[in-house]
Amino acid sequence: MTIRLSSITQVATIALALLFGLGSFSQQLYAQKTIDFSHEIVPILRKHCAECHAGDKIKGSFSINTKAELLRGSENGPVLEVGKADASRIIELV
Repeated sequence: MTIRLSSITQVATIALALLFGLGSFSQQLYAQKTIDFSHEIVPILRKHCAECHAGDKIKGSFSINTKAELLRGSENGPVLEVGKADASRIIELV
């Protein structure tokens, strides 16, 4: 089975898997890819998330300011499914 993901989704999936231990799905797909969080992930978060979820802005009670805030999720529940990158809502939203 071949799974095709957009490059933004690929980078986000890899980063989340590596940073938060979100499971083997992403690690199996991209095991040989090294992620530079500062140069590959931060720009994606800034572009797609920061306007509403960084700094003092926490729309929907969701903030990307810290790992703890990311893991806490939003008023609608978890955004990251630890151990299940492919089930993480943030992948759909980004």
